[in-house]
Amino acid sequence: MKKILMILLLNGILLSLPYWDEYDFIKSGQDLKGKAVFQWEIKRGQHNFKTWSYIHELFQTASFLTTLQVSDTNSPNFGGMIEGENAMNIIETDNTQEAIWVWSRYMELTGDTIYKKNIRRAWIYVKNFPAWKEEGTTDYYRVWNCGLGLFAEQKYREVTQDTSYKWYADSCILYILTHDLPFTGIDTFYKRLHPKVQSFVAGCLYLYAKSMNDSALMDSAIEMAIRVKNWVEQDPNTRLNDEVWAMSGGTVVWGLCNSIFKDDSISGYNWLNTYIPLMKYYQPTGEWNNSWNIWYARAYDASARIAQKPDWDLFHHELTDTLLIQDLDNDGGVPPTKGGPPTGDHSWISSYMVFMGFENLMDSIKNYDVGVAEFLSPNPNLPSVPYDTIPLILRIPNYGFQSVNYFILHLESPFTYDTTLSISMGEEKEVYLTDWIPNSPGNYNFEAYTIFSLDERNSNDTSKLLYEVKPYIVLQGWIKDSVNQKGIKTKLEIRFLNGNFYKYTMSDTNGYFITFIPESTYTLRFLQKIPYPEITIDSIEINSDTFIYVNTAPSQLLVINRDSLGKYNEYYKEVLDSLNLRYCIWVVRDSGIFNFSKINEFENRLILWFTGDSKINTVSTNEQESLKLFLQEEGKLLITGQNIGEDIGNTSFYTNYLHAIFVAPIHIGSLVFPINSDSLGSNFKKISTIGAANNQNSKDIILNDSYSHLFLTYDTLNIKGAGIWYNDINFGYKIIYFPFGLEAVKNVYNPSYSSRYDIIRKCLEWLGIEIKVKEKTLPRGEEKIVFPNILNENSVIHLKRNSNFEKIRLIDICGRKREIRIIPYKDVLKILLREKEGIYFLKLKDKKEGTFKLIIIK
Repeated sequence: MKKILMILLLNGILLSLPYWDEYDFIKSGQDLKGKAVFQWEIKRGQHNFKTWSYIHELFQTASFLTTLQVSDTNSPNFGGMIEGENAMNIIETDNTQEAIWVWSRYMELTGDTIYKKNIRRAWIYVKNFPAWKEEGTTDYYRVWNCGLGLFAEQKYREVTQDTSYKWYADSCILYILTHDLPFTGIDTFYKRLHPKVQSFVAGCLYLYAKSMNDSALMDSAIEMAIRVKNWVEQDPNTRLNDEVWAMSGGTVVWGLCNSIFKDDSISGYNWLNTYIPLMKYYQPTGEWNNSWNIWYARAYDASARIAQKPDWDLFHHELTDTLLIQDLDNDGGVPPTKGGPPTGDHSWISSYMVFMGFENLMDSIKNYDVGVAEFLSPNPNLPSVPYDTIPLILRIPNYGFQSVNYFILHLESPFTYDTTLSISMGEEKEVYLTDWIPNSPGNYNFEAYTIFSLDERNSNDTSKLLYEVKPYIVLQGWIKDSVNQKGIKTKLEIRFLNGNFYKYTMSDTNGYFITFIPESTYTLRFLQKIPYPEITIDSIEINSDTFIYVNTAPSQLLVINRDSLGKYNEYYKEVLDSLNLRYCIWVVRDSGIFNFSKINEFENRLILWFTGDSKINTVSTNEQESLKLFLQEEGKLLITGQNIGEDIGNTSFYTNYLHAIFVAPIHIGSLVFPINSDSLGSNFKKISTIGAANNQNSKDIILNDSYSHLFLTYDTLNIKGAGIWYNDINFGYKIIYFPFGLEAVKNVYNPSYSSRYDIIRKCLEWLGIEIKVKEKTLPRGEEKIVFPNILNENSVIHLKRNSNFEKIRLIDICGRKREIRIIPYKDVLKILLREKEGIYFLKLKDKKEGTFKLIIIK
């Protein structure tokens, strides 16, 4: 059953659901997937695995899961696991059962009962929402959940010797045995999904039955697996490589390996050696592709244990690492789709990483194993100059099952340093040793290693670093007001191209600044005070003494961020930057209430006000009074946000200045329609309030009064106002009011919809800003196509051009030149890159010079 807030159920705004219905499957089938990577495309050799402590990573994930458990004892979902950081209103049984397994495994490894309370609460939720009562028009989701029920109960009981939930496992077994999933006579997507689910539960059922020494139940699991095995053999090339929902061909293989092939390993050996070479290695794109790939990883591990194929073990190890490296915020959580934001980690895929990834590496872990993983500082991506003070910091994990007491940490070159340390199981230390001050430019070799007599693996003891200290370069310049040519005192932030911060410097009252930096490529940000806009100079290559002259002018508008957490700036910056406008953003949460007298220093008296997720103080009482005065002096206001009407709908500012009537909160639809008979409304198409910030759960319904004009509606049959405008001829002010947040509108071109760019541009033009946008087009005859060759050494760029380039250079995000090979072929230049995944800049020069950003994904 769906356990989500009723408003979301009515709204249809389900950010992600573990249960999919027919619509979800149809929609997913329309998404294009990138070319898959198969085993025969991978060049084998010695793999340089990153030095992870999988025990430490398991500890992190166990802790991460606690942050997504419902702790409100008054909630009907108490104890349940939330879907993800960006799907907080979805709580499901499968997520919860997976977390029980992870916390139980932590207890088994450590003997520590820190998560005992979390497990107890999770069982409360599972009893309230058992697997066999989950939602769906077909049985797949209930059967899947029942398989996980066996998985969770077995591990919990083995660790704690507590049989309190054995009844639950028995109920799941009964449901599985009485609800075989059909493979034929159903819709296409269920034909693809049901065998995967059936194979999974066959594996869970067999392992459970084997632990209970129940031969009859093992036979039932084998019977299920035979159906799946026969199904695969009918079309192995397709069925081993298919992905649907959160499952892939790897799910099928894991189930067979842990049922029919667990029972008959000789048959399994022959079958796996015949069919597994047909299975793909990696699927680089697609919604939830991290889930598909960790299933492939789990399948390779299970197959390798039966077929004795070391390469398949390596595949599992590699694919586990491809998921682990996506923990960008180092909190133990990962997103379900590759490239997902660090604020979009999900509980279920993070649990998968543990029991499909880390767990199958446990038999390679030693008891005593400590080493130096890497130098955190000096950082080779952060160049230095002579006499910089550079801290020496090392990352030291405990890779093993046991604490390591009193080991020696030794540093060699450019000087020696020794210290003695201890480290607990699952711990990872960042160890500061001392500061280093280089006195001359050049290359410096560092080497650090651990010494411990009981250490069982020496290959991960040592870390080496080659670090370059570069000569000084002088960066100086002026920043002045282009109107009066007066200097501006401002702060200059200097970052390397990879985003790493280097230093700040200040200009004086005359606008002059001077500083000393190493040769590199930089991003320079002039962090100016009101009314001047922030100025960013991207990708400036500085390899000799450089003088910069910056002209600026007061901002054309002020943006006030009234979100309670100061979020969502990027959704407005993106549009305003595209419109080539000068603006300042004032975040009330960080800087307090804006001093409205400063608005007179701006080029225009225009404010864009957004409220984000705020429910109170969307416009405080003091701000309302200031805005009244602002509007009475020919001010222009674009105000947008859910909850504004609910918060201030009964104030004189709302009724007498916005000229709006608050009707009701929490509109449940996601679409907004223009009123084409209105002069402003005729400029818009349909508007979708999902697909960007995904934060609209309390949009207001409004109406206009006898003075203002309604130009948007949520419903074309029964008018439910979604936007008004008002032009005051007495005071000369104008307002546009959206009772929903524009940050939620997708900013992608679609001929049937107005994008966020379209909306803000039309509104600002109506409010009086003249917008001049230089359309950015490629020179005629030029086309750039980048083909990342997944996991192979070379990436290839095909560059079509009517004339040859005088110069082609590739630069990485640290500003370093990288090697390329150029092969002319007919009217195409083939540029071969032997670079790893990352961001690079291609500089092309003929009669003029251009720089293009390349993102290589492997």
